[in-house]
Amino acid sequence: MSEVLDLGPESQDYENIRPLGEGGMGDIYLAHRKRLDIDVVIKRTKPELAGRLDSANEAEILKGIRHQYLPRIYDIIESPDGSLNTVMDYIPGEDMLHYVRNHGTANQAEAYRWAQQLCEVVSYLHSQKPPIIHCDIKPRNVMVMPNGNICLIDFNTSLLLKDHVKLLGLTNGYAAPEQYHGHLTAGKGKPASEGGQAVGETVVDATAVGNAVRDATTVEDKTVLDMSVASAADDRTVLDTSVARDGDAGTVLDASDRGQASGSATSRPSGLFRRNSSFGAATATTTQDYGEISPRTDIYSIGATLYFALTGNTPERSLDEVTPLSSYDLSVSPVLVSIIERAMSKSQADRFPGADEMLRALHDVDEMDRRFKAFSRKKRMAYAAIALLWGLGIASFAYAGVSAGNARANTYQNLVAQARDLDDGGQYSQAEETLQQAISMSPEQVDSYLILAEVYYHQGNYQLAIDTLENAFSSGAVSREGLSGETLSAVYYVEGCAYNELGNTADALRAQQQAVSYDGSNEDAVLQKALMEAKSGMLSDALDSLNNLTDQGKAAFVRAEVYQMQGNVDDALASYESAIDALDDSDLLLQAYLDEGKMLADNQRYDEQIDLLQEGAQRLGDSKNALVKEALAEAYGTRNGEGDAQREIELLEELRESGRTDINIGLNLSAAYQNVDDFDDSLSVLKDLQADYPYDYRVDMRLAFVTADQQSFLAKGERNYSQVLAYYQSAEEKYEDAQAKGIEDQNMVVLRNTIDQLRAAGWLQ
Repeated sequence: MSEVLDLGPESQDYENIRPLGEGGMGDIYLAHRKRLDIDVVIKRTKPELAGRLDSANEAEILKGIRHQYLPRIYDIIESPDGSLNTVMDYIPGEDMLHYVRNHGTANQAEAYRWAQQLCEVVSYLHSQKPPIIHCDIKPRNVMVMPNGNICLIDFNTSLLLKDHVKLLGLTNGYAAPEQYHGHLTAGKGKPASEGGQAVGETVVDATAVGNAVRDATTVEDKTVLDMSVASAADDRTVLDTSVARDGDAGTVLDASDRGQASGSATSRPSGLFRRNSSFGAATATTTQDYGEISPRTDIYSIGATLYFALTGNTPERSLDEVTPLSSYDLSVSPVLVSIIERAMSKSQADRFPGADEMLRALHDVDEMDRRFKAFSRKKRMAYAAIALLWGLGIASFAYAGVSAGNARANTYQNLVAQARDLDDGGQYSQAEETLQQAISMSPEQVDSYLILAEVYYHQGNYQLAIDTLENAFSSGAVSREGLSGETLSAVYYVEGCAYNELGNTADALRAQQQAVSYDGSNEDAVLQKALMEAKSGMLSDALDSLNNLTDQGKAAFVRAEVYQMQGNVDDALASYESAIDALDDSDLLLQAYLDEGKMLADNQRYDEQIDLLQEGAQRLGDSKNALVKEALAEAYGTRNGEGDAQREIELLEELRESGRTDINIGLNLSAAYQNVDDFDDSLSVLKDLQADYPYDYRVDMRLAFVTADQQSFLAKGERNYSQVLAYYQSAEEKYEDAQAKGIEDQNMVVLRNTIDQLRAAGWLQ
């Protein structure tokens, strides 16, 4: 690479420019920017790619990138020779590959923290217009900064070329199956070309690394930027520049025959690092069996990167058999392990639909662990009691005339039937415990997972419902093969309903389409499909689906949604009333009450909304009215008439006592207590939320408001606003993550003004 970097007229603002290394698409330099007085990294496009990269498109995308877990892009400078120079943050710390080697594998806290941060930043990239799919997430592209947070680098490897062919990085062990070219064999990872090697390929190094500058070394006609490369090339990415020239199918280069070790799924892998010396490049042409590049491609790489963080081993190439993470002896949550394994599913359909969904699953880790541990304790106690009975001879008789297998099957079916009755009766905790027993007895049976997902759905734990089903399949506990169309339809139906409640209409529609494709007679799925079509603005499709409904109550429900989308309020309300009168299915009736109630609230008809929801709570009964109570409490809080605040508190407390721990319930309850000047109870609720939702800025924001309000009731000499400032600072730090996702909260502006006023009045320094 050139020792001299010509930035044209901009050169005068940079000093101490020195080469850092050579990458697949450009040379990398360190420099000091005088005007900002900061060290920066400059990535210079390779001369041979100049003119082929869509520079204007890249500049437009990169200049808009702002996220705390990405290097900041300061400038895009075009050199006199036409090459493009991207000026970005110098990131201190070590890349994850070297961090794990130097400090050991990640513990639970580190892995959980990195997992959340990776999901947050990837969600941000995917939310851009057009979406940015990283395509090369791996340990060397994840910096671990001195404060323990991560920074994702080299995030511009999937930008468009002028001929609209994407140039994609590919690293064996971290690339998803769909990134490999279709003509490769899935066995040894050999390319179609002879010999399995290429000459003159350039290995991409980290864009904005903070490690010491490495000397370039040539090994086997490959330029690499790591002093330890003589022993292993590890996980470098090769970008074949010939792809940019002729846009052909490209070739994945693989050197796995040079000593890549492999793990065994039947024995516990060692804690040593498995070296993976494979390299590769691919275009947007993908392996047909696994689909096109999509946001789920990055989900796989997040999982594989976390796999390395926990084990110190690079997973095998995704086209081959990968040693399950669960086969390692890890001191981490089994739920976290199952999330990572789901992310690494070979089939895109089995992975999380997006980083947001994976992040929601990570938020459920603590709750699922608590449930798992509680069940495990009870199971151990039960086993101990059984062992004692056998020891005393009380149970020392055999089943007469019934085989052990039949007895086991009968016990399982009885547990499932009992759980169904408990769920129907609203006894969700008992239903969950009973289903856990059934699962431990016959983990390969799908119906126990299906009913458990329904239990979580009825409790309002929608992401947990989805994860229960997806983890059952992705973990291998249950196989889709051999399941009836009716069963598969039921699975997708529950997932679709849960996605809808999470506000994810697109995935809700896809799930219901799957449900109907497996069982066209599933009228509930047909109904939900029609509702999702209406919500998506596909009104003609919704009306077509309506024609397949024989139940008049369900048909009225669909018509109400169509009228609502058309803005016809009166006809929509009339259709909702018709549906409510005709429906006898409690789940659909619940949805009708909620949807009509929301429509009334949107039109500020609060008295009618409250009357409707009170009717719904009474008609549905205690087993099904939790969601109605939540909506009713919100309606009281919105109307805010005489006695409404106390009624809101009573309803929200009822929900908490029934086991509902949703953050919105807690925030609303805290606000309701604050409205009646009950600061102690308000703060107590928020402290509980702080333990359950440590990364949500809204909890700290509310703590700041309530504490400030509480202090204002004290005599001036007794007031102390230092804790208010601490809560505010914590909220600001977390709010940056929310802003990176496009969230803007006017309440944070109000809080900032409050802090400024306290400072101006002398209460804060």
